[in-house]
Amino acid sequence: MEDKTIATPLPADKMRYLSELTVFQDLSPREMEELNRVTTMSTVTKGRVFYRPEEPGEVLFILKDGRVQLYRISPEGKKLVISTLGPHTLFGEMALLDSEPRSASVTADEDTLLLRLQQDDFFELFEDHSAIARGIIQVLSRRLRARSEEIAKLRSAGAQ
Repeated sequence: MEDKTIATPLPADKMRYLSELTVFQDLSPREMEELNRVTTMSTVTKGRVFYRPEEPGEVLFILKDGRVQLYRISPEGKKLVISTLGPHTLFGEMALLDSEPRSASVTADEDTLLLRLQQDDFFELFEDHSAIARGIIQVLSRRLRARSEEIAKLRSAGAQ
């Protein structure tokens, strides 16, 4: 299998990456500049753990390239995969929004390019820019709807 290598991005690429995300597409140029200012971009190698359960949620991650896996470890030590996320997705928002500790672990499945947004900056943007708030709410609503549909299918299959 061929190793995937992610080139170190140029600073000018960050603004383009941000503008490609659906959650930020309705932002004005001024709002995009503010978002660009408060985010950092980095590459992460395959296997890196982003966070584990019970850690504080102080960062929102925006996945540009690569893939991450969200999972929990059962009491028996079995890895239970919650979701695998690919490019143009957000993760880490639950603990960021409700100020509760992280509820799962997240690991890079492959080399990954991502942007980070610190909690204080996130809340400032969220309060000052309604388009960002709407976008985040839409992302969360889609995820909740998808999980509800998965639960309904599992219950339906179990009833048969």
